[in-house]
Amino acid sequence: KERLTALQKRGRLCSRLLREELWGHLKRDEQDALVSLMGAFRLMHETHGEGGGRYCQVCATNDHESYVVPATFQDPIDDGYVAPSVWTPRNGQGCKGVLRREYRCSRLEDAFLSELQVVWCTEEGITPESGGRLGFRVIAQAKDGMVLKCEESEDVEETVVVSVAREGGDNACDSFGESVIRVVGFVHVDFAEDDAECATTEWPLFNCVLESIRMLEKGTPGLSLRERVPLACSTVDEAAGGLVDSMTVQELRKRRKLKLEDGSTVRTSDLLPGSREISRSAPAAYALPEVSEAATAPGG
Repeated sequence: KERLTALQKRGRLCSRLLREELWGHLKRDEQDALVSLMGAFRLMHETHGEGGGRYCQVCATNDHESYVVPATFQDPIDDGYVAPSVWTPRNGQGCKGVLRREYRCSRLEDAFLSELQVVWCTEEGITPESGGRLGFRVIAQAKDGMVLKCEESEDVEETVVVSVAREGGDNACDSFGESVIRVVGFVHVDFAEDDAECATTEWPLFNCVLESIRMLEKGTPGLSLRERVPLACSTVDEAAGGLVDSMTVQELRKRRKLKLEDGSTVRTSDLLPGSREISRSAPAAYALPEVSEAATAPGG
């Protein structure tokens, strides 16, 4: 029982331990039915070995499988994907393009993120608008988020971070504030191996993640998400009577450019996930704030 509890806290269940300890009183076909049922309800997903074979990530053996149960994760998402800011994660530094999306509601059940993780861990590929089929990897899962990565081409790698929080509280289920789903996508382009002066991205992974969130919303009774596009810098909006820090997709599509607080402008097409050409000379999409020596010194 102690071993089973320890595995559950890490979000992983050994198939052998699950069947022999927890379900040992059940017949084999009844155990199989429970596994199928939990998978169908997107409560857990199976791990696989190379080529899709049976492999237990808990015991590191090939004669049985293990399962991941996202709802039991205890650890938060790695800081590199949400700090120093959720919108400008450290692991995205140097990227050539970044997109952001936010969804809000009064209360988001834990099951939403768990189900979203199972959906992506059982998905076999994504389909970009240009056609074809692209593979992707789930590189991180946690109690409050997940990270996906896709090689769109030899030069372009896209990463998408999904994180869930409760504003004003420590988790997504506190009794006050709003639940917030934040999605950040960024692309890194490697021009080192060829003479190409530009590369293209269609943001296939970002688009597919947004679509899966919409599909889960439709399948969740009573859930209504308010979708907005966060702006990297406060934007002057005379119609709104001053500065705004986010807009709806519909509002953005009505405009070609936005005037920022510092007087510069940004194309609205750079804030939406359409096909985009990225030149070798293009600057990084964002820079991280410099950390002062005083802040890094002991006791600072």
